[in-house]
Amino acid sequence: MLLDPACAPSPPPGFLQFQLKDLITATIASAAFLTAATNVWVAYLRQPKLKTDLAESLRMGYGPESKGHHLVLMVDVFAINSGARPGIITRMALEIYETNEPKKKIRLNWTEFLKSENIAPKGEPRKVHTDFAGFAAPVPVPKYDARLIEAGFAANATWNLVANRDYSMRLIYWMAGHAKERYGKVKEFKLDDRTVGILEKEATTAPGGIRPGHVFLAAADGRHYTSQNRTT
Repeated sequence: MLLDPACAPSPPPGFLQFQLKDLITATIASAAFLTAATNVWVAYLRQPKLKTDLAESLRMGYGPESKGHHLVLMVDVFAINSGARPGIITRMALEIYETNEPKKKIRLNWTEFLKSENIAPKGEPRKVHTDFAGFAAPVPVPKYDARLIEAGFAANATWNLVANRDYSMRLIYWMAGHAKERYGKVKEFKLDDRTVGILEKEATTAPGGIRPGHVFLAAADGRHYTSQNRTT
């Protein structure tokens, strides 16, 4: 039996109005959620994005002390910011350890900015002079830009380098607004007997005076530093 449409029950009073209010509320909530999600995404896209690591050459000094040697490294550090906001490097350090014994580490703290120049007369072999250019301090890196920092790192404890052993090294750095440290790529080096001999006899400062220079190491592949068996 067919029902007469005219006899169908009518919706209760205010039903359509109630449904319309629900639809409006849901639309507003969805818009607010999309706005918040968009703001979070935009903030993520606009945050500084720093890639910081060691350049392909460094100089190593090795000063004798009563219970070992005081290790010093002079190295260029590059910082590339691919983000839409400036970033600030607040602190840096180097971590060195024997590759086969990663728990036995030594930390070299960033202590100063450096400035190097060739002071040899024209036509003669280069003679690099490095001077103090300022104590370690925060380094701003503009958005979509880069910085190159010549930095000096000094060990916080005495240590002894051993010839023909594999060593690993990596940069640690901190950014403003981020409590957790960040790491560069692991680099490696090995020093032969001759290089260790140069370090012990010629490199960096000694109690009796200034030694000729620092051992120069380079990484042609960006990762494995090898000694050039000469001082700078």
